[in-house]
Amino acid sequence: NYAYMYLSDTYTGTNDTYLYESLYSKPRAVERLGFYQFEVRDLVTTLFNDENEDSDVATIDEYIEENGYVQEENDYTGIFEGKNVILILAESLSSPVLTEDLMPTLYMMSQTGINFTNHYAPIYESATADSEFVALTGLLPSIDYGPLAWDFTENSYPFALAYGFNAKGYTSTAFHGYKKTFYNRDTWMEIYGFDSFYGQEDLDFTESEDFQDAINWHLDVETFTQAIDITDDLIQSKPFFDYIISVSGHVPYVTTRSELESYLYSVYQLYGEPTNEVEEEVYSYYAAQKSLDHALSSLIENLENRGLLEDTVIIVFGDHYAYGLSDEAQEMVYGDTDSVEIYKTPFIIWSGDESLQAQIDTINSTLDIYPTICNLFGIDISDTLVVGDDALDDEGNTVIFSDRSWLDDSCYYNATEDNTTCSEDSTYTQEDIDNKTQQTQELVEITQMMVNCNYYGSNEEDN
Repeated sequence: NYAYMYLSDTYTGTNDTYLYESLYSKPRAVERLGFYQFEVRDLVTTLFNDENEDSDVATIDEYIEENGYVQEENDYTGIFEGKNVILILAESLSSPVLTEDLMPTLYMMSQTGINFTNHYAPIYESATADSEFVALTGLLPSIDYGPLAWDFTENSYPFALAYGFNAKGYTSTAFHGYKKTFYNRDTWMEIYGFDSFYGQEDLDFTESEDFQDAINWHLDVETFTQAIDITDDLIQSKPFFDYIISVSGHVPYVTTRSELESYLYSVYQLYGEPTNEVEEEVYSYYAAQKSLDHALSSLIENLENRGLLEDTVIIVFGDHYAYGLSDEAQEMVYGDTDSVEIYKTPFIIWSGDESLQAQIDTINSTLDIYPTICNLFGIDISDTLVVGDDALDDEGNTVIFSDRSWLDDSCYYNATEDNTTCSEDSTYTQEDIDNKTQQTQELVEITQMMVNCNYYGSNEEDN
C-alpha cells in the first residue's frame, strides 16, 4: 500500500567519477566504465590497498568523531535490562507467511509483542551470514571487497552484541542446527564474543534413514529444545543471551523432505492439495516455515516449564526473503517480485507482557536490530559507529541496499537505475534527496574502509 510517484529520473548522485574511485557496484562499473577500465581499476585498488590503510583509519576516526552514535533515551530505554534474551535468526522467513492460520504462534507474538510491520532485510554478498553480521554489530558487511564470512576472519568487532551482554554479566551462547564450519561460524561466533557455540556436531539429532545432508534439515524444534536444555545447565544465577540460527526454512522446497511431512499435511489442510509443481514448491516453503512456528511454540512451553519465561524476551527476525524459490513460486508468494517490498521480513520482540504491545509502522531494517536491542537492554553504544538506529524512536529509519540504494518513509532512491520515487505526501525536495544520497554513499564508504582495514583490530594493535 506504499503509494509512489516518480520525482526524478535524471539525478546523477551515483556519478561515474565516484563509481570509478569506489567501485561500489562492480556490475554497474563494468556497464558504465567498460570491462577493461574496470579490470585495471580493480587491480590498482587491490595492489595499493595496504598503503592506504593508515589514512583509512585516520579517516574513520575523524568520521566517528563527527558522526558517532548518539544513544538517546525514549520510553523503551532499559525496559528489559537484566532479563534473559533469545535472538532467533529465522531462515527465509518473510512477511507473507506471517498469518494466523499458517503461523499461529508467531502471529500471536506479533499481536501481543512489539511488531515492526515495515521491516526490511536487504541482501548483501552472503545473504544469511551478512544479515547475521548486521544484526550482531549494527554495521554493513563487506559489499566491495569479497564475502565477509570467508575473507575477513582476522577482523575484530569488540562492540558486537555478545560482548555488550557479556559486559553486563550475561552468559552468551550461540546455537545452529547445521555444521559449525558453515559460513566459518566456528570462527565468527568467537569474533562476535560468544562464550560458546553449539552446532550439529554438539547436539543430539535424530535422523531418518532417508536423511540427506543439505536437502533434509534438522528441525528447529530439536535445536530450540536442546538450546534451552544446555542454557539452563550453563546459567546458574546469571541472565543469558542465546542466539539461535534456524535451518528448517532453508531450500530445497520440495515435498520429499521427510522431516516436513506432518507440516506439509497441515498446509494441505489449509490450502488444499497442490495442483501443479509451483504450488508444490510454495506449499513446501509454507511447511518449512510452519515447522519454525512449531519450534517457537515448543520454546515458549519449555521456558514456562523451567520457570524462565517470565524473565525472558524472545526476538525473531527474518534473514532474507525466500529467494530460493523459483520465479513462478516467488510470484505466487510475493506478487510483484520487482518491487522493493519483496525485502519485507518479520521483526518481532515478545516478552509475554501485553502492556508492551506495539505496532511499529515506520520503516526500519536489519541495520536497526542492533541499536534497538542495545537500547532495550541498557547496553551503552554511544560514540561508536552504528549504521542503523533505534527502531523504537519517534522517527523512521533508512534501509540501505547493497548498490547504495536507500529507502525511508518518504522516498526510495534506486542507485542502479538512478531514479527516485516518493510517497504522495513526501515533503522531500531534490536537494534533500541529493544530500541523503551523498550521506548514504559516504556512510557505506566508511563501513567498507572499516571492513577492509580491520579498523577495530588496527586500533587494538596501536593500543
